[in-house]
Amino acid sequence: MSTLDSRPTSSDEDPRYRFVYDEAVRTIDHQEETLDNLRARAGMLLTATSVATSFLGAAALRETEDTAPWAGIAVALFVAVGLACVALLWPRDGWRWRFGAKKLIDDYVEASSPADLNEMYKELALYLEENYAHNKNKMEPMWTMFRAAVAFLALEVFFWLMALL
Repeated sequence: MSTLDSRPTSSDEDPRYRFVYDEAVRTIDHQEETLDNLRARAGMLLTATSVATSFLGAAALRETEDTAPWAGIAVALFVAVGLACVALLWPRDGWRWRFGAKKLIDDYVEASSPADLNEMYKELALYLEENYAHNKNKMEPMWTMFRAAVAFLALEVFFWLMALL
């Protein structure tokens, strides 16, 4: 919850601005949790593809030399899943989740014309909405990459099974 929660409510505070601000905070927090969830899923997917390759690949490669084309495709898909997952797990800069204390103090408290609480709620809610849009643009390609990695894993398992037949 916001640090502004501890401030006393002034009699002229409009609760609608507070509601909008609280929703903006909730939305950006949810977006951050979604990114954490995506990265956790990428880690699980990397584990799943490693297990699939370990068991199915070992079994398929013990069989016959006829498995070579299927196994080659499966190994290529394993590499593709691995690269996609590592790319998803790789740390990225430029996320916008919070505002700094300096910005709040300089822009709203100690400005030449300090903002009242309603103005702060309104402007900070709009600022959070901009941050949400910025982060969303960074996350959309990540979700596409995750979906591709899941599809590659499914195909990998299929080709390992073909190699076993």
